[in-house]
Amino acid sequence: MWYILGLFAAYMAGVFTIGIFRYCRQPDDDECAGCRAAQRQVVDGLRSEIHGLKSTKGALGKELQAMAFRNAGYRAR
Repeated sequence: MWYILGLFAAYMAGVFTIGIFRYCRQPDDDECAGCRAAQRQVVDGLRSEIHGLKSTKGALGKELQAMAFRNAGYRAR
């Protein structure tokens, strides 16, 4: 009889603990999932733009290569 009461008390303690854990893990109003998704899209867009500027196929990379080639050509003369 006592073990049934003990099992019931342990079960209720587990349910209570899980309830508190879920309550504490809820996102705040200012950090909703939609806001985080929008922030990720902005950051990913900026990362791809920066990568395009830094890559050798981008406009900035081509201009830097042309400047280096011109400077190397002047030094070779």
